[in-house]
Amino acid sequence: MMGLSEWQLAWTALVVFISYLIRGMSGFGSSLVAMPLLVMVMTIHTAVPMMGLLAFVLLSVLLVRDWRHVVWGEVWLLLGPTLVGVAVGTLVFATLDNLILLKCLGVVTIAYALYALAVHYFGLPEIRCSRGWAPLAGFCGSAIDTLFGGGGGTIIVAYLHLRQFGALEFRATAGMLWVFELAARVGGDRKSTRLNSSHVSESRMPSSA
Repeated sequence: MMGLSEWQLAWTALVVFISYLIRGMSGFGSSLVAMPLLVMVMTIHTAVPMMGLLAFVLLSVLLVRDWRHVVWGEVWLLLGPTLVGVAVGTLVFATLDNLILLKCLGVVTIAYALYALAVHYFGLPEIRCSRGWAPLAGFCGSAIDTLFGGGGGTIIVAYLHLRQFGALEFRATAGMLWVFELAARVGGDRKSTRLNSSHVSESRMPSSA
């Protein structure tokens, strides 16, 4: 994070601390809390990979405790669409302008706030969904996560809730899927950063007369 002043680094550290404090209480959502605040001091193309790497480290540590409770059949079912979503999200992330991504992030943040309010007051429906929804949930969840650093996990949470797993299986299965997703995103973020840098360099080159 070269180029940030001391107060910007302090702000970044405070935002990350508060976002993970909230995650510790709620179980997820750290990136959705952090992203709107981080983009005040850095570009979204910097904030998304940073939060992705932090989440990868945290979930890897937590899975040392929870891996015995992973429902592997559900993970394998979600994994293919999840990786496709990461690939599509990485390509779009690398090509979209920072300002466009910021506007889309605003829409995602508002949508999540409305979802959270609805869940708080009405709860999630107590119905069971079929595994046929897994491809859509995996693709949409990972694509949104890759573009905005978070938000897509909400789709996975809703899907696994509707699959009616127990608390331990729910947490371990979601965590394992997100570790695979984040590993793919970390590799994809390196490529998208190079692509985005090349686009910026080309846009700054003077046109020939």
